Amino acid sequence: MWLHHLFNLLVYAASIFVDAIGTTFLGLWLGIAFALATTVATLWRIRRKHGADAMMKHWEDDAKIALRVSLVCAAVIYIPVIVWSVGKAVYQDHIYFLAQIKQQRDEAGTAQTQIADMRAQCANSQAISTDLQTQNRDQQNAVDTCLTQTTKLLTPESLKIVVIPVEKDRRLTTSPPRQSFNGFYDTFLVVANRSVSPISIKGTCDEPIYNMSSGPMGGVGVLMGWSTYRSGNSFTESTASAPLTPTVPFWISVTHVNPNVNCKVDAHEGLDK
Repeated sequence: MWLHHLFNLLVYAASIFVDAIGTTFLGLWLGIAFALATTVATLWRIRRKHGADAMMKHWEDDAKIALRVSLVCAAVIYIPVIVWSVGKAVYQDHIYFLAQIKQQRDEAGTAQTQIADMRAQCANSQAISTDLQTQNRDQQNAVDTCLTQTTKLLTPESLKIVVIPVEKDRRLTTSPPRQSFNGFYDTFLVVANRSVSPISIKGTCDEPIYNMSSGPMGGVGVLMGWSTYRSGNSFTESTASAPLTPTVPFWISVTHVNPNVNCKVDAHEGLDK
């Protein structure tokens, strides 16, 4: 690597030297060639005219001395120019490398600025991406919540049928009063959280049931479509024509002779076979 750089430096110094003496490489080589050709032609002419001994004598006495004097004069004249050319080449090479270093530093500074800008842009993009991810997550959570609520709304509500005791051991009054029977009755309400039909109702008591009646709230007596079966301490009723709804519950009245009789009523969807 350094040999290549040294060769380039010497070539550049030679170019400065040629420019300094006011010629070109071709002109310099032509001058040297002219001097050599003159010397060779002179020797050759003496050899042809006076012989080889005369040529050698002329070489020893004249040409050799003239060549030496020419070389000494050339050295005295051209060596300072050569030294100056090499120094100028080294100096300009130094200036060139300083300019290259400055350019590289400027490019490095520009690259660092661009890198800082790109980092800021990346950080901004990352912040925007984080915000978008947060928004997407919030939107997805909102969608999931809406889907959950919609699914709940679309899912049929589970059926709940509840029997509520309303009255216990209420004295039975008749018009006119019957002296032969002084009974008591218990009243129950059958309610549901949604409309259901058909429905079956069962009841049992600790002692025989004297009488029972039922029907929807707002109705009187047992409506058409109701089926009633009573035997001893239990009864069964079912209907497929009057639906049990949250706004229209059923009432059940069970009559027995003695007070403090425990009666239990249950209800469920469907008809008992």
